[in-house]
Amino acid sequence: MWSILDYIFKRKPVPTILKQYNSINYYNGPEIATAEIRKRLLQSRGGCVDVVKNEDTGIATLCLNNPERRNAISGGDLNMARMFSNPDDGFLMAVFMQRVLGQLEKLPLISVALIEGTGALGGGSELAMACDFRLLTSDTGGIGHVHSRMGITPAWGGCTRLVRTIGYTKALNLLTTGCRLSGEEALHIGLADSIVDTKNALTEASEWLKVRTNCDVAVLKSLKTMAHNAKEMSYQESLAEEKRLFAPLWGGPANRAALTQNIKHK
Repeated sequence: MWSILDYIFKRKPVPTILKQYNSINYYNGPEIATAEIRKRLLQSRGGCVDVVKNEDTGIATLCLNNPERRNAISGGDLNMARMFSNPDDGFLMAVFMQRVLGQLEKLPLISVALIEGTGALGGGSELAMACDFRLLTSDTGGIGHVHSRMGITPAWGGCTRLVRTIGYTKALNLLTTGCRLSGEEALHIGLADSIVDTKNALTEASEWLKVRTNCDVAVLKSLKTMAHNAKEMSYQESLAEEKRLFAPLWGGPANRAALTQNIKHK
């Protein structure tokens, strides 16, 4: 009989493994290597992610570019959804996207999701939740965890991040109703961080970000890592990491420069 480890290391085809968990269907199959999942997902073609780096500001812009599918990702692209419409492929896609968005979330850099146009819905909303901040234009289609309308649930970390961002009750309400929120509504409940002008959205978002990235880069990276640790670790673990991230900065270049200029008292 094949064991789970056999499936992982010998790459025997993995059958759908479902079990009842408190009267809920629960997938019990193994996770596999990211490279193997990528090969499977690359069977669905279309669109790209464009990256533009601004050396003057130090800001990089990533743009989802798939106009034929209105920049849809995952379930929003019905062709892709039909191609991988089974529990095994659904699980592999969830594993892959959780790893990708987990890496985005852990980056020692500040990330901002600029939501405009038709908005961030379904998979788009899960991508936005993995960013540190979310900015919406005043006329955007909004942000919505609309998965329940498609007969599914979030799977890329969207539910977990939503609950941790706005709390259990508000998150459950949004998840079960599948409603989309306007910029002002998202701002009101703490799901968005600012509203930007539609005509100058990218410029305003860049200026908004500059204010929060104006300190020394080493300090910024440590602050982002500290904040992430505080969210993910236990209280004592976060405290332990905080002092170790602080120590290399004390007496470092930025600290010495600030002391020389007497910045603290200005």
